This record gives sequence, C-alpha cells and structure tokens, in this order.
Amino acid sequence: MKLSTIILVTSSVLLSGAAATPCDSAEICRRQCWRNQRQCEKGWYAKKLRNKCWTCCRKSKVDYVDDDYDHDYDYEEFDWV
Repeated sequence: MKLSTIILVTSSVLLSGAAATPCDSAEICRRQCWRNQRQCEKGWYAKKLRNKCWTCCRKSKVDYVDDDYDHDYDYEEFDWV
C-alpha cells in the first residue's frame, strides 16, 4: 500500500469524527460524576447518565462563559467525587 493512500485514509477517518460532532449541542453536562444525586446550581438540573452516575446539565451553552465547566461530557472520563 502506498504511503499517500495510508495518509488519505487516516485523515478521512480522523476528520469524519470531527465533522459529525455538533458545534453547539442542545445539552451540556459537567464532567463531575457523583454516585448520588446532588443539588445543582441555578440554571442546571440533575441528570443520571447511563444509569452509572449523576451530574448537572443545562439546555444550551448560550450566554454561559464559565470555561471551567463548559465542556461536552465524555463518558470515558469520570471524575468520581
């Protein structure tokens, strides 16, 4: 197999995942994941994720500027508190 073909296929696979990710999701959840339901602050609501743990979510990222928690949730990275 030619090197150019390998590079093309690898680039296509990597870029297709980025293209499928929405730029502005309708729901944003924090990275913290608790065993028990907690009281979320104003504008956030408690949500159980895949029957594993509880976190706080909000409907959209609009007008929210706290960069410490403004991340899409990654189910592989649990910060058990």
